Amino acid sequence: MSRFSASTLDLSRIDKSTLFAPLSFETFRQERIDDLKARLEAAGMEWDTFSLEDDSNIPLQEAGATREMFVSQQIRDVAYNLTLAFAKGAWLDRLGDQHGTARMPLVVDPRPFVDAPEDWESDDRYRGRIQLAPEGFASSGTPGGYLYHAMAASIDVRDAAVVVLNKGKNDPIVEMTILSRVGEGEPSAELTRTVRSRLMRDDIKLLTDALRVRPARPVPYVVKATLLIPPGPDSSVIKANATASVRAMADRYRRIGGGVPHSAIVASLHVTGVDSAVQIAPASSVETLRFQYGLLTGVDIAVEVMSG
Repeated sequence: MSRFSASTLDLSRIDKSTLFAPLSFETFRQERIDDLKARLEAAGMEWDTFSLEDDSNIPLQEAGATREMFVSQQIRDVAYNLTLAFAKGAWLDRLGDQHGTARMPLVVDPRPFVDAPEDWESDDRYRGRIQLAPEGFASSGTPGGYLYHAMAASIDVRDAAVVVLNKGKNDPIVEMTILSRVGEGEPSAELTRTVRSRLMRDDIKLLTDALRVRPARPVPYVVKATLLIPPGPDSSVIKANATASVRAMADRYRRIGGGVPHSAIVASLHVTGVDSAVQIAPASSVETLRFQYGLLTGVDIAVEVMSG
């Protein structure tokens, strides 16, 4: 998704575990036992929980603590699904409804989402459009508004980026670059026309804006490395896992103008069982211009078992 105002907050980086204190069975258990003891003592009944651990009241409180913990978790799950960062499936659709943004179909005749989610826009892409939606409601010509409408023009738009060229001069140009989810990412002429057609609408484009829609261009790169592993692990499994990890990393960083950090490449090679990675290529980050994106075209990984 874009890297403008709505997306300066990267929702994927929010740590879910920090929103609530951890649930603890022992905490629930002790609270219920303490409460029972206080109630009995208030009624004039002595009850020593330390000497009566086999008392039938203990299992009853433990059963209640278990149910309380399950109910608390269910409440938390609902709370998570009411937030844009963590909502999934039908819950995310309801948040989209609140922002006037419906999930887009991937096929001409999609089945209901609950039956066939594969026929519909992914949660991550949909989440990004919902996050941009308020900017789309603004007056014509805002950067976020252009981005929102570019992403809404077609489900085949994977990413979009907007810049103003010649700013401060007499002939400024709003340049929109689009990346396709189809194939290797270069959008077709038809997709480019579809996006331009939507952006040129009078209720979207500022009347004085000169608008240009251009396709994103790839910067190809190949990841090569030698992985050093200790004796024992299956080298073929480690190679397969590392290859999959590199491809997943490359997919995350297939975006306009963001480049591919060298640190991300190195991190993707260090799967479980790898002691170190050497002879890594590329030797530095993959740099891209404002209209380019990094395109992984190959993975060449060797695995060597360390001696001694």
